[in-house]
This record gives sequence, structure tokens and C-alpha cells, in this order.
Amino acid sequence: MVLGYKIWYIKSLYIEAERHSVWKNLENKLVDITFNKSGEERILFLPNPNLKTVVAEGFTKPRMAFTSRVEKAIRTQIEMEKMMIGITDDTWTGWDNAISFEKWKIK
Repeated sequence: MVLGYKIWYIKSLYIEAERHSVWKNLENKLVDITFNKSGEERILFLPNPNLKTVVAEGFTKPRMAFTSRVEKAIRTQIEMEKMMIGITDDTWTGWDNAISFEKWKIK
């Protein structure tokens, strides 16, 4: 699994980086195995080796608006996300503490 950002871009409106992960296959090709509800068959993915998990609050998405009207809408969206989403961050250590599949045995 490779952690990073899925880049969303709408010309003349905004650009956004959404935390995302992709699978690296045996040929070292990155494969997005998620369903894209907007119908995309390809995505722009930016790997980030500094990320520990894709779990994050929505307002941590880097966003940039191209107009003041859209900037205001983005600020409103960020405030709504802060109210709706639980607190999670990159300090979650569950994967470090969890038993690996190799060590897990069905009894």
C-alpha cells in the first residue's frame, strides 16, 4: 500500500488533495482499487512517504480556490466538516499494535 493524495481539480474553481492510498502490484505499478462514485477510471495520485495513515479529518485536506466565491464556499465546507467528523489524526498506532495476519491463527 502506498499512502498519499488523490488530486481533485475543477478548472477555474478549485484544486484539492484528498488523503488516499493505492496498491503497488508486483510490477511496481500503482493501482487504485477503490470505486470512484463520479465514474473516474484514472486518478492523479501524489505519493507522500511522510503519511502514516489515510485516516484524517476532512478539514486537513489541502484546498485552494481560484475565486473568492469558491473560497467562501470552501471555508463553509471546512467548518461543516469540523462539526461532523470525529477526531482522528496521524498519531493513531493501531496498525503498529495489531497482530499481523501471519501471526493470527484460526483455532
